[in-house]
Amino acid sequence: MAKKEQFLGTGRRKKSIARVRIMAGTGNITVNKRDVEEFFGYETLKMLVRSPFVVTETTGKYDVFVSVKGGGYTGQAGAIRHGIARALVNHPEVLLLDEPLGALDLKLRKEMQLELKRLQREMNITFVYVTHDQEEALTMSDTVVVMNKGKIQQIGSPQDIYNEPRNAFVAKFIGDSNIVDGIMEKDFLVSFGGQEFACVDRGFKPREPVQVVIRPEDVDIVPPSAGKLTGLVREVIFKGVHFEMHVDVEGKEWLIHSTQASQPGELIGMNIGPDEIHIMSREEV
Repeated sequence: MAKKEQFLGTGRRKKSIARVRIMAGTGNITVNKRDVEEFFGYETLKMLVRSPFVVTETTGKYDVFVSVKGGGYTGQAGAIRHGIARALVNHPEVLLLDEPLGALDLKLRKEMQLELKRLQREMNITFVYVTHDQEEALTMSDTVVVMNKGKIQQIGSPQDIYNEPRNAFVAKFIGDSNIVDGIMEKDFLVSFGGQEFACVDRGFKPREPVQVVIRPEDVDIVPPSAGKLTGLVREVIFKGVHFEMHVDVEGKEWLIHSTQASQPGELIGMNIGPDEIHIMSREEV
Protein backbone atom coordinates (compact mmCIF):
# COMPACT_ATOMS: atom_id res chain seq x y z
CA MET A 1 0.00 0.00 0.00
CA ALA A 2 1.09 3.57 -0.40
CA LYS A 3 3.41 4.71 2.36
CA LYS A 4 3.86 8.31 1.37
CA GLU A 5 2.84 10.70 -1.36
CA GLN A 6 4.90 13.80 -2.02
CA PHE A 7 4.48 16.37 -4.80
CA LEU A 8 7.54 18.47 -5.45
CA GLY A 9 7.96 22.04 -6.69
CA THR A 10 5.79 25.12 -7.03
CA GLY A 11 3.23 26.18 -9.68
CA ARG A 12 5.89 25.56 -12.31
CA ARG A 13 6.71 21.99 -11.24
CA LYS A 14 7.45 19.53 -14.03
CA LYS A 15 7.07 16.21 -12.25
CA SER A 16 5.51 14.65 -9.18
CA ILE A 17 6.89 11.80 -7.08
CA ALA A 18 4.75 9.17 -5.36
CA ARG A 19 6.24 6.38 -3.21
CA VAL A 20 4.31 3.16 -3.72
CA ARG A 21 4.74 -0.54 -2.87
CA ILE A 22 5.01 -3.53 -5.19
CA MET A 23 2.76 -6.33 -3.97
CA ALA A 24 4.87 -9.36 -3.09
CA GLY A 25 4.66 -12.16 -5.62
CA THR A 26 2.66 -10.20 -8.20
CA GLY A 27 4.96 -7.55 -9.56
CA ASN A 28 1.99 -5.16 -9.67
CA ILE A 29 2.40 -1.58 -8.53
CA THR A 30 -0.48 -0.54 -6.27
CA VAL A 31 -1.62 2.63 -4.53
CA ASN A 32 -4.10 2.18 -1.68
CA LYS A 33 -4.52 -1.48 -2.71
CA ARG A 34 -5.55 -0.53 -6.25
CA ASP A 35 -3.50 -1.32 -9.32
CA VAL A 36 -1.71 1.84 -10.32
CA GLU A 37 -3.01 1.57 -13.90
CA GLU A 38 -6.55 2.13 -12.57
CA PHE A 39 -5.60 5.69 -11.77
CA PHE A 40 -4.86 6.41 -15.40
CA GLY A 41 -7.31 4.03 -17.06
CA TYR A 42 -8.80 6.55 -19.52
CA GLU A 43 -7.03 7.22 -22.78
CA THR A 44 -7.37 10.99 -22.53
CA LEU A 45 -6.15 10.95 -18.95
CA LYS A 46 -3.15 8.94 -20.07
CA MET A 47 -2.56 11.62 -22.69
CA LEU A 48 -2.56 14.26 -19.96
CA VAL A 49 0.42 12.56 -18.38
CA ARG A 50 2.07 10.75 -21.27
CA SER A 51 4.32 7.87 -20.19
CA PRO A 52 2.94 8.50 -16.72
CA PHE A 53 4.85 5.99 -14.61
CA VAL A 54 8.60 5.57 -14.76
CA VAL A 55 10.45 3.79 -11.94
CA THR A 56 13.25 6.15 -11.01
CA GLU A 57 14.69 4.56 -7.86
CA THR A 58 14.42 1.27 -5.98
CA THR A 59 14.78 1.25 -2.20
CA GLY A 60 14.53 -2.02 -0.33
CA LYS A 61 12.79 -5.14 -1.55
CA TYR A 62 9.40 -3.85 -2.55
CA ASP A 63 9.37 -0.02 -2.47
CA VAL A 64 9.83 2.12 -5.57
CA PHE A 65 9.61 5.79 -6.40
CA VAL A 66 7.42 6.56 -9.39
CA SER A 67 7.85 9.71 -11.45
CA VAL A 68 4.75 11.21 -13.10
CA LYS A 69 5.82 13.28 -16.07
CA GLY A 70 3.97 16.04 -17.90
CA GLY A 71 4.07 14.74 -21.46
CA GLY A 72 6.38 17.32 -22.96
CA TYR A 73 4.65 20.33 -21.44
CA THR A 74 6.73 22.46 -19.10
CA GLY A 75 6.07 25.49 -16.93
CA GLN A 76 2.45 26.46 -16.32
CA ALA A 77 1.08 24.08 -18.97
CA GLY A 78 2.79 21.11 -17.36
CA ALA A 79 1.64 22.18 -13.90
CA ILE A 80 -1.95 22.44 -15.10
CA ARG A 81 -1.85 18.99 -16.69
CA HIS A 82 -0.42 17.59 -13.45
CA GLY A 83 -3.03 19.25 -11.30
CA ILE A 84 -5.91 17.94 -13.41
CA ALA A 85 -4.50 14.42 -13.55
CA ARG A 86 -3.97 14.36 -9.78
CA ALA A 87 -7.51 15.59 -9.17
CA LEU A 88 -9.00 12.93 -11.44
CA VAL A 89 -7.24 9.83 -10.12
CA ASN A 90 -9.91 9.42 -7.41
CA HIS A 91 -12.70 9.57 -10.03
CA PRO A 92 -14.70 12.44 -8.45
CA GLU A 93 -18.32 13.00 -9.39
CA VAL A 94 -17.75 16.76 -9.71
CA LEU A 95 -14.51 18.61 -10.49
CA LEU A 96 -14.21 22.37 -9.85
CA LEU A 97 -11.85 24.14 -12.26
CA ASP A 98 -11.30 27.77 -11.24
CA GLU A 99 -9.78 29.55 -14.26
CA PRO A 100 -7.32 26.70 -14.83
CA LEU A 101 -6.04 27.98 -18.18
CA GLY A 102 -5.76 31.68 -17.38
CA ALA A 103 -1.93 31.66 -17.25
CA LEU A 104 -1.45 30.04 -20.66
CA ASP A 105 -0.86 31.74 -23.98
CA LEU A 106 -3.63 31.59 -26.59
CA LYS A 107 -2.37 28.56 -28.53
CA LEU A 108 -1.81 26.39 -25.45
CA ARG A 109 -5.10 27.52 -23.93
CA LYS A 110 -7.05 26.37 -26.99
CA GLU A 111 -5.22 23.03 -27.04
CA MET A 112 -6.00 22.45 -23.36
CA GLN A 113 -9.65 23.43 -23.88
CA LEU A 114 -10.02 20.61 -26.40
CA GLU A 115 -8.23 18.14 -24.11
CA LEU A 116 -10.50 19.04 -21.19
CA LYS A 117 -13.65 18.66 -23.30
CA ARG A 118 -12.52 15.23 -24.50
CA LEU A 119 -11.62 14.24 -20.96
CA GLN A 120 -14.99 15.31 -19.56
CA ARG A 121 -16.90 13.35 -22.18
CA GLU A 122 -14.70 10.29 -21.76
CA MET A 123 -14.89 10.17 -17.97
CA ASN A 124 -18.55 11.29 -17.88
CA ILE A 125 -18.16 13.49 -14.80
CA THR A 126 -19.38 17.02 -14.16
CA PHE A 127 -16.91 19.87 -14.61
CA VAL A 128 -17.76 23.18 -12.92
CA TYR A 129 -15.61 25.57 -14.93
CA VAL A 130 -15.10 29.12 -13.65
CA THR A 131 -13.85 31.67 -16.19
CA HIS A 132 -13.95 35.37 -17.02
CA ASP A 133 -13.15 34.60 -20.65
CA GLN A 134 -16.44 34.85 -22.58
CA GLU A 135 -15.21 32.85 -25.57
CA GLU A 136 -13.90 30.13 -23.27
CA ALA A 137 -17.27 29.94 -21.50
CA LEU A 138 -19.04 29.33 -24.80
CA THR A 139 -16.40 26.86 -26.00
CA MET A 140 -16.20 24.70 -22.87
CA SER A 141 -19.78 24.53 -21.65
CA ASP A 142 -22.93 22.51 -22.11
CA THR A 143 -24.67 24.85 -19.67
CA VAL A 144 -23.55 28.41 -18.92
CA VAL A 145 -24.34 30.31 -15.71
CA VAL A 146 -23.73 34.07 -16.06
CA MET A 147 -23.29 35.85 -12.72
CA ASN A 148 -22.97 39.51 -11.76
CA LYS A 149 -22.00 40.55 -8.24
CA GLY A 150 -22.87 37.11 -6.91
CA LYS A 151 -26.34 36.98 -8.52
CA ILE A 152 -27.30 34.65 -11.34
CA GLN A 153 -28.32 36.62 -14.42
CA GLN A 154 -29.10 33.74 -16.77
CA ILE A 155 -28.71 29.98 -17.09
CA GLY A 156 -28.83 28.30 -20.48
CA SER A 157 -27.00 26.61 -23.29
CA PRO A 158 -24.19 28.56 -24.97
CA GLN A 159 -26.48 29.13 -27.97
CA ASP A 160 -29.31 30.46 -25.78
CA ILE A 161 -26.99 32.72 -23.80
CA TYR A 162 -25.50 34.18 -26.96
CA ASN A 163 -28.63 34.47 -29.11
CA GLU A 164 -31.25 35.17 -26.41
CA PRO A 165 -29.58 37.21 -23.64
CA ARG A 166 -31.97 38.01 -20.82
CA ASN A 167 -30.60 41.46 -20.08
CA ALA A 168 -28.02 44.00 -21.17
CA PHE A 169 -25.36 42.65 -18.80
CA VAL A 170 -25.52 39.19 -20.39
CA ALA A 171 -25.64 40.64 -23.90
CA LYS A 172 -22.52 42.72 -23.27
CA PHE A 173 -20.66 40.09 -21.29
CA ILE A 174 -21.06 37.24 -23.80
CA GLY A 175 -19.69 38.64 -27.03
CA ASP A 176 -20.05 42.10 -28.56
CA SER A 177 -23.50 43.63 -28.94
CA ASN A 178 -25.20 46.70 -30.31
CA ILE A 179 -27.94 47.66 -27.85
CA VAL A 180 -30.32 50.44 -28.90
CA ASP A 181 -33.60 51.80 -27.58
CA GLY A 182 -36.70 50.89 -29.52
CA ILE A 183 -40.49 50.66 -29.45
CA MET A 184 -42.33 47.35 -29.76
CA GLU A 185 -45.10 48.44 -32.11
CA LYS A 186 -46.87 45.07 -31.96
CA ASP A 187 -46.01 41.39 -32.06
CA PHE A 188 -43.25 40.76 -34.60
CA LEU A 189 -42.68 44.46 -35.34
CA VAL A 190 -40.22 46.83 -33.64
CA SER A 191 -39.07 50.33 -34.50
CA PHE A 192 -35.67 51.91 -33.85
CA GLY A 193 -33.49 54.38 -35.66
CA GLY A 194 -36.56 55.89 -37.26
CA GLN A 195 -37.43 52.65 -39.10
CA GLU A 196 -39.68 49.66 -38.52
CA PHE A 197 -38.18 46.16 -38.56
CA ALA A 198 -39.79 42.75 -38.63
CA CYS A 199 -38.66 40.53 -35.72
CA VAL A 200 -39.54 37.18 -34.19
CA ASP A 201 -40.43 38.45 -30.70
CA ARG A 202 -43.92 38.75 -29.28
CA GLY A 203 -45.74 39.10 -25.96
CA PHE A 204 -44.92 42.77 -25.35
CA LYS A 205 -47.51 45.52 -24.90
CA PRO A 206 -48.29 47.66 -27.96
CA ARG A 207 -45.89 50.62 -28.12
CA GLU A 208 -43.87 49.27 -25.18
CA PRO A 209 -40.38 50.77 -24.82
CA VAL A 210 -37.79 48.03 -25.27
CA GLN A 211 -34.13 47.51 -25.89
CA VAL A 212 -32.99 45.94 -29.14
CA VAL A 213 -29.91 43.68 -29.27
CA ILE A 214 -28.09 43.14 -32.57
CA ARG A 215 -24.82 41.23 -32.81
CA PRO A 216 -22.08 42.85 -34.94
CA GLU A 217 -21.93 39.91 -37.35
CA ASP A 218 -25.70 40.13 -38.01
CA VAL A 219 -25.61 43.49 -39.80
CA ASP A 220 -25.62 43.29 -43.60
CA ILE A 221 -23.72 46.07 -45.37
CA VAL A 222 -25.40 47.32 -48.54
CA PRO A 223 -25.27 50.51 -50.65
CA PRO A 224 -26.74 53.48 -48.76
CA SER A 225 -29.76 53.64 -51.06
CA ALA A 226 -30.64 50.01 -50.28
CA GLY A 227 -30.25 50.15 -46.49
CA LYS A 228 -32.98 50.75 -43.91
CA LEU A 229 -30.30 52.42 -41.80
CA THR A 230 -27.28 54.39 -42.92
CA GLY A 231 -24.06 55.01 -41.06
CA LEU A 232 -20.72 56.73 -41.44
CA VAL A 233 -17.68 54.47 -41.04
CA ARG A 234 -15.32 55.95 -38.44
CA GLU A 235 -12.71 53.21 -38.03
CA VAL A 236 -11.84 49.89 -39.65
CA ILE A 237 -9.70 47.23 -37.94
CA PHE A 238 -8.53 44.05 -39.68
CA LYS A 239 -9.13 41.02 -37.42
CA GLY A 240 -7.98 38.23 -39.70
CA VAL A 241 -11.26 36.46 -40.44
CA HIS A 242 -13.26 39.70 -40.62
CA PHE A 243 -13.08 43.48 -40.49
CA GLU A 244 -14.26 45.26 -37.36
CA MET A 245 -15.93 48.55 -38.22
CA HIS A 246 -16.99 51.33 -35.90
CA VAL A 247 -19.92 53.10 -37.52
CA ASP A 248 -21.74 56.28 -36.50
CA VAL A 249 -25.52 55.79 -36.82
CA GLU A 250 -27.40 58.96 -35.84
CA GLY A 251 -24.83 59.81 -33.20
CA LYS A 252 -24.58 56.30 -31.73
CA GLU A 253 -21.59 54.06 -32.38
CA TRP A 254 -22.36 50.66 -33.85
CA LEU A 255 -19.95 47.76 -34.10
CA ILE A 256 -20.09 45.73 -37.32
CA HIS A 257 -18.16 42.59 -38.25
CA SER A 258 -17.97 41.91 -41.97
CA THR A 259 -15.79 40.21 -44.54
CA GLN A 260 -16.39 43.27 -46.72
CA ALA A 261 -13.91 46.07 -46.15
CA SER A 262 -15.41 49.57 -46.04
CA GLN A 263 -13.24 52.66 -45.73
CA PRO A 264 -13.16 55.28 -42.98
CA GLY A 265 -15.37 58.19 -44.03
CA GLU A 266 -17.54 55.97 -46.26
CA LEU A 267 -21.34 56.10 -45.97
CA ILE A 268 -22.85 52.62 -45.87
CA GLY A 269 -26.33 51.12 -45.79
CA MET A 270 -27.30 48.57 -43.12
CA ASN A 271 -30.00 45.91 -43.17
CA ILE A 272 -30.98 43.55 -40.33
CA GLY A 273 -33.12 40.45 -40.74
CA PRO A 274 -35.91 39.37 -38.36
CA ASP A 275 -33.92 36.47 -36.89
CA GLU A 276 -30.99 38.78 -36.11
CA ILE A 277 -33.03 41.04 -33.81
CA HIS A 278 -33.51 40.21 -30.13
CA ILE A 279 -35.88 42.24 -27.93
CA MET A 280 -35.47 42.84 -24.18
CA SER A 281 -37.79 44.64 -21.77
CA ARG A 282 -36.40 47.86 -20.33
CA GLU A 283 -36.84 46.65 -16.73
CA GLU A 284 -34.48 43.76 -17.45
CA VAL A 285 -31.54 46.12 -17.90
